[in-house]
Order: sequence, then C-alpha cells, then structure tokens
Amino acid sequence: MLLLEETSGIPLTKEIAIKYSPVVEMVASLHALSAPELHPNRSRWTKSTLASMDTDLRDELLFFSDHTMNWAFIMDLVGYIEQGEVTSMKAFLAHLANMSDVDFCYGIFSGLVPRRTLAHSITSTDHLLEQNSEIFRYYVPEKFARYILDNLEEYRHRLVSVLDWYWHEHFADIWNTIGVSEISALATERKLLELDGPAQYIENCHEQVHVDRTGIRVGRQLELFYRNDEIKRINVIITSFLTPHFMINCIDGCLTIFKGVTFGQATAEIPPEIELFLKAIGSPMKLKILAELNVSPKTTKELADILQVAPSSISVHLRAMRDADLVYPQRMKNEVYYNLLYENYQAHLSFLEHLLDTP
Repeated sequence: MLLLEETSGIPLTKEIAIKYSPVVEMVASLHALSAPELHPNRSRWTKSTLASMDTDLRDELLFFSDHTMNWAFIMDLVGYIEQGEVTSMKAFLAHLANMSDVDFCYGIFSGLVPRRTLAHSITSTDHLLEQNSEIFRYYVPEKFARYILDNLEEYRHRLVSVLDWYWHEHFADIWNTIGVSEISALATERKLLELDGPAQYIENCHEQVHVDRTGIRVGRQLELFYRNDEIKRINVIITSFLTPHFMINCIDGCLTIFKGVTFGQATAEIPPEIELFLKAIGSPMKLKILAELNVSPKTTKELADILQVAPSSISVHLRAMRDADLVYPQRMKNEVYYNLLYENYQAHLSFLEHLLDTP
C-alpha cells in the first residue's frame, strides 16, 4: 500500500528486523521511473534511464505501472516473498515463477483476500470480486484485479520476464554502485534502533507513522491502523529510491515498512563494511567456502565434510561472512543452511574495482 508524503514513547515489544534487498530496491526504482515528476531527487537518473531503454521494455514497464498503482502492489508482493528470506535475485525470480496461483494472488492483493477464498474462487473472477467487493472498491482497483485473475499465467510470465530483463539490462550495475552504501546505511539504521528504542524508531520511519498502546497508525489522506495483536514481527526494508513516498503493509502478521533513506555524498573514506568484506574473503579456505555456497546452500557439517576441516573452523569463517553480510543462515527443519548473498558479494567487488578510478 502506498502513501504520499508527536512521539508517544509507548513501548513496542515486537521483533524488529532491519534489512536491505536488491529486489526491493529494484522495484522501488521502477516506482520512481513510473512517476519521475514525483521523485525530483531522481530526475536526472529517471530521465537518462528511460532514454536508454528500448521501446519494448518501456512499454512493458508502462503496462505494469498502469496495472499496479505505480508498482505499489508489486512492492507488497516482494515484501511478502521477502518474508521467506529469499537471498538473491536468481532465487527471487525462480520463487516468483513457481508460486502457486493462490499464493501469487494472495501476495499481490496485499494479503487482503484470504487464501481460502482465493482457493475456492480464483477461477471465478466475478464471484471473487463480488464476494470481496469492499476490498476491491477501496484497496485494490477492481479493473486491476480482474485483469490479473483473467490472465494469471500470462501476467506472471510477463512480470518475471520484465523484472529479469530490467535487472540484467539496467539495475544490476546500479546495485553494484549503491550496494556498499546500502550495507552501510543498514548499519546506521540498526544503531538508530538501538539508540531510539522500537517505538521511537518506527515513528521516525515517516512523519505519518504514530505508535500508541493499541498499535501503529499511518496516514493522513488514507488512514491505516494495525493493532498490536495483529502484528507478530516487523520488517523494516530500507530503500534509496522510494523517498518521498512511504509504503507499508501487514501480511500474515508480518508488518513490512519500506523506509526511504538518503545516502551521503561519496567520499574518499573506505566504509567499514569493506574491511569486514576483506576479512570475510581473506584466505583460501574462506574463498573455497564461498565457492561451495555459490553452488548451493550448505550446513556447517556439509562444508566441513566437503573441505575436510573441522566444523569449528568452518563456523569461525562463516561468522566472518555473516558480519560482512555475505551469507545468510536459514533454518530448515532441524538444520541451518548457509546461503550466499550473491548480490552483496558483487556490490563489494564493484566498490573495490572502482576504488582507484580517476575522479
């Protein structure tokens, strides 16, 4: 859900995870491209990017902009998918392509239509729209919902194709340029959370957000209220392309806040994240671990068996990689698998590649 641009001090006892995501940043950039006049701080970038695109890609972007409220509903879908800790663009696109029709519609309709309702009525568009008329009148435009329901396979195929196209032709290079700054901004946001406390931090995400004893309230033109008993955890995903807009949604008890951040001007100073990166790759064994994780996620024991070293040694290396945001642990049943965050690895390499470039 998209909103255009007094602290309570009330305790907020929810788990808050602050994240960044190449996927979220990419879709946020598409939101900026869809309405350049509303993003004056990105005017030069939007103008040059649109001019560099071929006609087919521009037409596809315009199609999805028109059918998704300037990509706002795709942001909700991405936030929903991100709950599963998708760790790379490749994994995200594969997940998006293989979602069930019910799960896809549940995410793109912002979690407002119950899964059971979708499962029973997804092939009967008129019945589904009539049964949920209030949702499709006030939150999800009926014309948009009808097109998706009537063209599910084609719509999802086009969405996967255009995102894959845009990423490889345009946004991968942008991410390599801003990735390290995003990682640095993440560290700053986590310090702010620690200093301000949960309630104050959430209120500072945007001037329209207010926290009280009953929950989180958002909005002026359109007021949203999320009760405390509805919220199980909170994901704050930072993005440099969303400002001055603000997006928020709650699906399956996970409140996702897309927070706009501004990066400072580039300086000659080396970000501390680069030091952590160099430590994380600074031995043959660490590089071997990364190479194995690039093939597939693995447990500590699997890595130890493959590389014939003690599990305790692998754990030390993985800890350094976690500190540098190069790997992500994901629990599956009784095992913890480590995933390579490939786009982060590429962003650090790009920073180093351009470090000695002549200004």
